[in-house]
Amino acid sequence: PWEQPERYRKHSPLTYADKVKTPTLVIHAREDRRCPFPMGQAYHQALKSRGVPTGLVAYPDEGHGIKQPRHREDVFRRVLEWFEKYDKK
Repeated sequence: PWEQPERYRKHSPLTYADKVKTPTLVIHAREDRRCPFPMGQAYHQALKSRGVPTGLVAYPDEGHGIKQPRHREDVFRRVLEWFEKYDKK
């Protein structure tokens, strides 16, 4: 980010957090090297501080992509519950 700060800023979800109004569930892997967990935490906090309904779920021992069957099952369950709660039909 320090070598190309504008490019980094342009592609960072934090740059656009002030425009988000949609309830957002942040699903993150603790060992993700492409999108480090603190980035997910910062995005969650940014939305939360703006009053956007938001949740954060972190899965241990997972990289970029949730692979463990028990974690995948949990992701699917949480996403379904999230849509049940916030989907405007």
